Amino acid sequence: MTNPATSGRGGPVLALVDGTALAYRSHYAFIRRPLTDDSGRNVSALYGFATSLLKILDELEPSHAAVAFDRPEPTFRHEEYEDYKATREAPPDELIDQLPDIQELVGALGLRVLELPGYEADDVIGTLAVAGVERGFRPVIVSGDKDFLQLVSDEVSVVDPRKDITYDPETVVERFGVSPERVVDVLALMGDTSDNVPGVPGIGKKTAVSLVREFGAVEDILENIESVGGTKRREKLTTHADDALRSRSLVTIATDAPVEVELDELELGPFDGRRAADFFRRYGFNSLVRRVAPGSGERDDDYRLVDSLEALDRLVGELGSSGGFAVDLETTSLDPISADIAGVAVSTSAGKGWYVPIGHESGVSLDRAPVLDRLGPLLEDPTVEKYGQNLKFDYRVLMAAGVTLAPISFDTMIASYLLDPGRRQHGLDALAMDYLSLRVTPIEELIGKGRNQLSFDAVPSDGARDYACEDADVAYRLTELLRGRIEDEGLGPLLRDVELRLVPVLAHMEQRGVLIDAAFLDELGERFGGELDDLRARICDCAGVEFNIDSPKQVGEVLFERLGLPKGKRTKTGYSTDVRVLEGLRGLHEVPELILSYRQLIKLKSGYLDALPKLVHPETGRVHTTFNQTVASTGRLSSSDPNLQNIPIRTELGRQIRKAFIAERGRVLLSADYSQIELRLMAHLSGDETLIRAFREGKDVHLSTAALILAKDESDVEPGERDLAKTVNFGIMYGMSPYGLARQLSIDVDEAADFIERYFETYPGVAEYTDEVVERAAAEGYATTILGRKRPISGLDSENARIRGLAERTAVNTPIQGSAADMIKVAMIGLDERLASDGLPADMVLQVHDELVLEVDADAVEHVDAAVREEMEAPAGFELDVPIVVNTFTGPNWYEAH
Repeated sequence: MTNPATSGRGGPVLALVDGTALAYRSHYAFIRRPLTDDSGRNVSALYGFATSLLKILDELEPSHAAVAFDRPEPTFRHEEYEDYKATREAPPDELIDQLPDIQELVGALGLRVLELPGYEADDVIGTLAVAGVERGFRPVIVSGDKDFLQLVSDEVSVVDPRKDITYDPETVVERFGVSPERVVDVLALMGDTSDNVPGVPGIGKKTAVSLVREFGAVEDILENIESVGGTKRREKLTTHADDALRSRSLVTIATDAPVEVELDELELGPFDGRRAADFFRRYGFNSLVRRVAPGSGERDDDYRLVDSLEALDRLVGELGSSGGFAVDLETTSLDPISADIAGVAVSTSAGKGWYVPIGHESGVSLDRAPVLDRLGPLLEDPTVEKYGQNLKFDYRVLMAAGVTLAPISFDTMIASYLLDPGRRQHGLDALAMDYLSLRVTPIEELIGKGRNQLSFDAVPSDGARDYACEDADVAYRLTELLRGRIEDEGLGPLLRDVELRLVPVLAHMEQRGVLIDAAFLDELGERFGGELDDLRARICDCAGVEFNIDSPKQVGEVLFERLGLPKGKRTKTGYSTDVRVLEGLRGLHEVPELILSYRQLIKLKSGYLDALPKLVHPETGRVHTTFNQTVASTGRLSSSDPNLQNIPIRTELGRQIRKAFIAERGRVLLSADYSQIELRLMAHLSGDETLIRAFREGKDVHLSTAALILAKDESDVEPGERDLAKTVNFGIMYGMSPYGLARQLSIDVDEAADFIERYFETYPGVAEYTDEVVERAAAEGYATTILGRKRPISGLDSENARIRGLAERTAVNTPIQGSAADMIKVAMIGLDERLASDGLPADMVLQVHDELVLEVDADAVEHVDAAVREEMEAPAGFELDVPIVVNTFTGPNWYEAH
């Protein structure tokens, strides 16, 4: 498509958009798969209109623009011809509903909406196009309506966005068959069924074009009727001469409509990206938010480079009296252990920032020691608050430099997580976009990508200034915004007393790391390798054919075609052979069970035996996992790079891997594990007297439950019956259904339903609690933990039983699992302070759900063990109606300490 904005003709571009036509086209483009917002409202036309209009503005780059819409009342054409558009169907309600939003969108993008009673959008556009030519503009009409081709000239062009065609006079002749000034004559003869323009019956476009080419205008054709070839054609023209003339009037676009707008009023001013981004966010058009949000180059920010120690002294003074500031480090690596500080950015108010360059190879760069001498005391000053994004990283880097960042008063990443734990992204760029409608500069713009990526210290300091200051500035703005929302949601105490206080604790754990016995892993890997070879041979032998067990496609063919087992769901590449499918085939043949064992072994070998030795840090000789506070919706910590929380402990193979986690010489590992903490929380939250009494009396709760449900003495309960009660005890917390229980225990569904019913009869408080939690979550939209952590719950009113069931299970489980997560976090904070205050030689190194692992001097185990129990069994804020019990074990490795 030739871009009329760059076609070589002079004058600024005046873009005139047929809004009505574009809205119709946008709606019907999604007619098969309508787009809806969160409330289920159809927003297809709005989205399509937005994307098209943005594309138009990008490609045409107009200096002036307007979008014209039809009005609902009759026009002068209806007065001329009563049946004008009489056959056109009314627009669908879904489209009519979106028109006000579409017009708001036009305004949000900085364009004028134009309507004129008694006229169509075509007439408004035609009038402005003619006026634009007179003023020296290059009018570009954006519409797929062929009527606009009559306006094409050397100065006026028409863009059909659907066909991606730009019409100039030559293109009109090529595509339509006649020159622009004769388009109305062709239209008059052929008519238009969509607008109920009669034309001359029996004369189509081909004939109309031929007549116009030979004779000219409609009047000329009628005056030379005797020269028209074909008797029937002459008769049609003679009989319908008035229709032809009326039709010509109807299809002629008015160019003198009383449009009360001056062209200067259509000038496009500075684009208000924030307003447009807010509009798109309202409807969930996140991809469009990213297109329009203002970037750093579009903002009037005051970012300064601190180019001398004297300037740094002045900055330190200003920061010290500010009461609080946002801080962001730029480093040479994303590995906090090996990273050097390339610079420090700070911000004390929106739009204001300073960058202190320390390690840059070019440009101004200050010496590291005097900078840290001046900044260090300030960063440690307990009277000056520190804010930032993911401050745990900055804390670790500063800690390695001998500076302890304090106090951490606000972390925007954690605040975002508390406000919306189900949100997938809590990064600074996503938060800036969603909360501030700002596009932050991607780091790749400074350092590049891939092999040629630079270290940040290779970026000239003056080039790094804006990027670094922007990060601190955005963190400050987010702090101002999110702090109020945190307080409004009642999440302030949870943020301040738990999550922010936990940041230094986790930072020290990550920095300490855990020692790995690489030689043992190599030995175990060889053993696993041999077992894998044996499993492969056994699987192929049982299947009666050699095949690639690592190929899901070949596994599916063997299971379902060769062995004839019941087929599961199909995928694009063949039969599904995922875990659920294989578990469902257990008992039908030996091969599915063997494949499950094979896959588990492969996963353990590749994920831990092969991977862990490669992750040992060369500077420390230890593995340093990252503990994430903003991933799990329940509030639990997660572990990554590597994930040390997924090592299975119910299998001997998984437990063997724990032998590789060791203590250094003269120390031991101490493992402290909450005993049945979630079940104890269920007892406390439900207030069930029978369950509470069992815990207070120190009974085996699973044995007690089995005895009560089965009406037996505890001494008569069989081991299998206790296991059944244990499964139900824990399953109830996860909203287990009779079907789920039956599947897990391989029993009849009716038997499972009967057992669950008797369970609730035994513990009526639990039954009442689960009902109350679901009802409260449905009314409030979220479930809460003991400390007030909120988890939004959707789907409780869904007509889909599967969705509703999942929502109910989530509502029941969240207060229990979330409170357990909060409890161990509080215990970790208390224990960290206790170890420091008592001078105990121990370090927390791992946290896995309900378990803490410490590395302890061998001669201090007794004192540390006592401190661990005291802190874990009496965490602040958790005064339960049942005792909290912690089991502790010690050993030279994690296997023996569990």
